[in-house]
Amino acid sequence: MSVFREMLAGDIENEFLDLDYFGEEHTVAGKPITCVVDEDIYRDSANGAEYGITGTGKVLYMRESDIQRQLEGTTLELDGCLYTVVSWRVDEGMSRVVITMPTSW
Repeated sequence: MSVFREMLAGDIENEFLDLDYFGEEHTVAGKPITCVVDEDIYRDSANGAEYGITGTGKVLYMRESDIQRQLEGTTLELDGCLYTVVSWRVDEGMSRVVITMPTSW
């Protein structure tokens, strides 16, 4: 592993997902994990127009190893609420998952 990737992995664990900084405990697909839930990035993209969706949306950031990747269009439970997976991207060991809860539910 390169020095940069080692530093990045350390930053993910020790800063981004640290409960004293940005990380929070949430239940995702019935499993308690530490992640970051961002609603602001969704709101800032004109209520999801950037993603071609309408409704209530969130972006989850979590370790790739914490949960198995799911396909777009499948259902993902977050803290007891069902959302639809809009996109699931993995980069450097982190998953970035865009989810939405249609307003028609």
